[in-house]
Amino acid sequence: MEKSFCFLIMLLGFIICTNAQAQMVVIDQTLSEIRIGTNLSFFKDETRSLTIEKIVKNIKGLDKNWDQSDKDVLGFGFTNAVFWVRFTVENRSKKSINWYLNQEYPLIDRMTLYIPNNEGGFRQITTGDHFKFAQRPVRYRRRLCRARVSRRSRFAIGPLSTV
Repeated sequence: MEKSFCFLIMLLGFIICTNAQAQMVVIDQTLSEIRIGTNLSFFKDETRSLTIEKIVKNIKGLDKNWDQSDKDVLGFGFTNAVFWVRFTVENRSKKSINWYLNQEYPLIDRMTLYIPNNEGGFRQITTGDHFKFAQRPVRYRRRLCRARVSRRSRFAIGPLSTV
C-alpha cells in the first residue's frame, strides 16, 4: 500500500528574514507530517508582475532577492505585494511517493504549486479561497495540492496574495 505524506505551510504572523541557503525537505516512507517553513525561501514581488517563467529565467538577477525563512510558520501580513515561495524535496526511499502540500492559512486568495515537467515547463495545481469547494484539486477543508516525488524535485508556489 502506498503512503501519502502531508507537508504543512502556515502563513500566519510575521517573519524575520535571513540570507541563507535553503535546506532540502527530506522525505521517505516513514514520514507522516512535517512543517517545512524553515526549508522555504521566498521572494516579495512588489510589482505583482512576475510569472513563473520570469522567476525561472532569473531575469534582472532575481535570484539574489530571495530570502531564507528561519521560521516554521511564514507570515507576510496584509500587503498589496505578492510572494513567491520555493523549496526542494528529496525522496530518500527507493520508490516514488505521493505527498500533499497543505496550505493552512484560510485567507490566501489564490496559490499555484508549480511542478517542473520533463518538457521544460510546469504542471500547475491552483487553489485558494476564491475557488469553490468542488473546484479544489483535493476536496478537503484546507487547501491541498498533491504531487509525486521520485528523487529530488524543486517546487515553486506563487503568487501568494491576501488582498
